Amino acid sequence: MRRAARLGALALLVVLAGCTGSLGEEPVRDEQAVAAVEESKRALSGVESYRFATDLHVEATDGGRTEQIDATSLGAVNATAKRLDVTARIDDRTQRSYLLDRTNYRECPMPGAFWAVENQTADEWVELTPAFKQLSLLSSGDLRTEGAATVDGRAATHVVSEPSGEAFMQYIDERNRPLIGGPEIRDPRVAVWIDNETHLPLKTRLRFTVAAEGGTATAEMVTRYRAYGEPVSVELPAEAREGHVLEGGCVG
Repeated sequence: MRRAARLGALALLVVLAGCTGSLGEEPVRDEQAVAAVEESKRALSGVESYRFATDLHVEATDGGRTEQIDATSLGAVNATAKRLDVTARIDDRTQRSYLLDRTNYRECPMPGAFWAVENQTADEWVELTPAFKQLSLLSSGDLRTEGAATVDGRAATHVVSEPSGEAFMQYIDERNRPLIGGPEIRDPRVAVWIDNETHLPLKTRLRFTVAAEGGTATAEMVTRYRAYGEPVSVELPAEAREGHVLEGGCVG
């Protein structure tokens, strides 16, 4: 199913990229939730390292056909060295991505050792990291608290936002959009569980629908964060430096 597969490719980009962007106007925002998110951003800015794991489920429909896609990813952040990596697996395909300072190396989904190399822009390096990107989705738009919760035995504050679809599209480079048929994001919803003691995010959940080329895909992405402050080593593989480098993005 070609179109559904393209929707799945977009889902994989969501896993690798993390999501970021600007949100809608005239939001309804709860002061307690705003304070919790801002405190979490400050806490993240002081973290030296952490690890994260993401589970993604997508149900893609094209005409009368439906396909379910499941993806997982594991990643690590070393904020001191300004390095992070993500290894995502969707079906039988694995794709790796590395960020060294502001240079992103992304393994291309094509035969051969092809890697896309692109420069990332941010005032502070932490703004490029997965947890901070997810919190940035809550910077504007509707935001409220859903009460107390527990995640992996940790007491947490549960906050929920309904950002605009545009917020989810900001992370996609213009050169990639024709490859996935000009996708549209609908009905996005973001939930974050913030540790009451450390103020660091413990879990995030993103739900949204993607529409492209007449097909739609409903996705749920859950990320768990752990091992804050524990040793993390991120090394760029030799093939990313020595293989076929594509400046500015993958092709095909």
